[in-house]
Amino acid sequence: MCLAARPPRVAKHCGQVAGGSADGIEELRTCEFGSRAGWYDPWVIMRHILITLYLVSHGLLAQPSLYLSAHLEKHRGAYYDALTRVRESNDMGHWCRFFLQAVSETAEHGKRAFQRILVLRQDLERQIVTLGRRAKNGSRLISYLYEHPAVTVNQVMELLNIQFNPASNLITSLIDMGILKEITGQRRNRVFLFEPYFKIFADKESET
Repeated sequence: MCLAARPPRVAKHCGQVAGGSADGIEELRTCEFGSRAGWYDPWVIMRHILITLYLVSHGLLAQPSLYLSAHLEKHRGAYYDALTRVRESNDMGHWCRFFLQAVSETAEHGKRAFQRILVLRQDLERQIVTLGRRAKNGSRLISYLYEHPAVTVNQVMELLNIQFNPASNLITSLIDMGILKEITGQRRNRVFLFEPYFKIFADKESET
């Protein structure tokens, strides 16, 4: 029975697949090749997550950082063709070749993105030093931006426990450095994007 048809069983099979259970793997196989649910169906996405967890559980990935869905969406026609060939003629070889190519290309794009993030981090550390006494707050804000790449002045005030003017001035300095960019075009309730970091993932998406 497909995961998409039996949502309550997802947690159970996450554990089975991650642990390498034969029942969990067979469930995943049946679901993957036996359903053509809508592409954005949450259980379609869940299947891709389970595949990544399976690779982690068998030591083929150190961390669950392989995002296959973007690649599969870009090559959606080939993806559905591979599924159809398995259902209609049991052509697992074609599916395996397609899927392994997806893993290889996604891993390569991910590797390049991580390398760019490391370079960006080193560049920003050098730039933040130029803020002088504000360097400590600048460094804390940059660390926060890696997890929350869009911020408001109020969020910066709360994060750093500072008043409006110091927070606004720090943001202005980061804008001048090319680190932040205002994205609403408004005078109030403005949002500032960690643009060089965001661009890495935008470029990665277009390459996938």
